[in-house]
Amino acid sequence: MSKLNLSPAWKALAAHQKKMAAASLTELFAADASRAGRFSIEAGELMLDYSKHRVDAETMRLLAALAAQAQLPGWIARMFAGDRINSNRGARRAPCGAAFREYEVPRGLRRDARGARRSRTHARFSSTRRSGGG
Repeated sequence: MSKLNLSPAWKALAAHQKKMAAASLTELFAADASRAGRFSIEAGELMLDYSKHRVDAETMRLLAALAAQAQLPGWIARMFAGDRINSNRGARRAPCGAAFREYEVPRGLRRDARGARRSRTHARFSSTRRSGGG
């Protein structure tokens, strides 16, 4: 169990989850006519609708508190900077997925033959995997 699971923010969210587990979606929608709009977000043609989950304003507040307690913005910045952040992998390599999400090709990245953005680390990893290596 990580230290995060023992934190006050986690415990508050767990207690709130027990309360929300008893609520039905029918009740939640009946109690809040603007629920679909308040618990969904659009970006371009993509829509994330989490109104059909057992969340309310308190859930969102508690999730934000947990993210703050876990220093999530700092970890996100470290991931996009290419730092080694995943202790489950023994910190052998930095996460590569963030490289695919950049809009501009930052220094140290190149485009592969298909035009996708790839880091040098990802290119070596992909070559090793294609050749049957570990």
